[in-house]
Amino acid sequence: MDHTQYFEWYRRCKSGRTFLKDTEQSGRLASRITPRKVVKIPQLVHEGCVGGINDIADVVDSPERDDLTLNVSRGKVCVDTPIKFRCSWKGGDPPASVTLKYEKYSNTSKEEVEINVKSSKFHQTVKCLGIHIAANVSREKNLTIYYPPDMVEIKADEPFLEGDKGILHCKARNGYPEKYSYRWDPSKKTSQNLTFPQLNRTHNNEVYTCYVSNKCSKRELHKTHWINVECKLKA
Repeated sequence: MDHTQYFEWYRRCKSGRTFLKDTEQSGRLASRITPRKVVKIPQLVHEGCVGGINDIADVVDSPERDDLTLNVSRGKVCVDTPIKFRCSWKGGDPPASVTLKYEKYSNTSKEEVEINVKSSKFHQTVKCLGIHIAANVSREKNLTIYYPPDMVEIKADEPFLEGDKGILHCKARNGYPEKYSYRWDPSKKTSQNLTFPQLNRTHNNEVYTCYVSNKCSKRELHKTHWINVECKLKA
């Protein structure tokens, strides 16, 4: 260290901006603040700034807080789809430790870490924690997890009366997004409602099945309904 470096170090030390740690003998912290530069300091005792350091002091340097990055391979995915998270916090001396957490999964490493998991309907936040002797920083991101419906129901204002109009209403529940595709068998209609403009006795006990899916369905859910048509009583 030349004289210019020493006086710059001394100015920083006196202003309380340097984090000094005894690495050889005393094991005491001479000053504890946020560091920005890493320098090795020989035996220098000046007006108590270094104090009990008898040999060498290290200035501990944390990475910039804004340098902690959390990346997600895909922010909008279907449930159970593989997804990769990566967290990085570089530039510290000593290197920082980073931990990624999602659902029951956790992984820790120096400076950079990643995990590969399957997305969960019940866990839509991933967190990263950066730990350094001079600073702790955290980041988190919210995910959008799509999932298929788990229930289908058919509603009808029955019993229908012969000669009247009849409607079967199919409804899926508990999926996200709530944008579903519908189809009816055997009518081949693709609307949510199956309409009979004028019912007659031949419709009684006919069987219709509603199939439902959304963008994340691996297979269609379905519900079957038997139509009930009764005769109108003559006045």
